[in-house]
Amino acid sequence: MSELWTSFVEGIESTQVFEQLETFDSIGLFTNPWFLVPFIALIIYWVVTQQIKEIAIVGVAVMVFVFMGSGYVDGLIDARGNIQLNKILPIIGVGIGAIAIIIYLLFIRSD
Repeated sequence: MSELWTSFVEGIESTQVFEQLETFDSIGLFTNPWFLVPFIALIIYWVVTQQIKEIAIVGVAVMVFVFMGSGYVDGLIDARGNIQLNKILPIIGVGIGAIAIIIYLLFIRSD
């Protein structure tokens, strides 16, 4: 089992996923027409076919994405690299709320 875990960690490190996430340009993504046109077309298709569940899930994902890029989350780690415990509880609450909404939409509420 430990060999599997070490090979998994080595694979993640070799692809440099964490470095790519640190240099991610969200403003560039949401102003890029190659992303924006299909994204808006998909949302319009879901509105026309009245697939409200999918719109809500994408909305929750976008809101979590915006929240994680906010100044509140930027202040989570101080200059010394320590996590500020007074800010971690609302972040956990947002995560639990998003997961609860998605579970409700996918499993509890049926169309």
